[in-house]
Amino acid sequence: MKEDIEIAMKRSVDIEIKTWEDGQFTFHNGKVIWGDLSRRTIEMEDVFKSFVIKLDEIVDVTVLE
Repeated sequence: MKEDIEIAMKRSVDIEIKTWEDGQFTFHNGKVIWGDLSRRTIEMEDVFKSFVIKLDEIVDVTVLE
């Protein structure tokens, strides 16, 4: 998963991230803007907003090329 996130960030392509939050799966689509390993988070943006995802909540990653 880490490699897919790095590839998406370097190529500036869309990515789909599946997270486990509050007992349910949530899907996030967009581009990875940056990652902060000390905080264990990544920032993504879609056409409407930017948002932060905790790395510990990520269960699956798909690069959308």
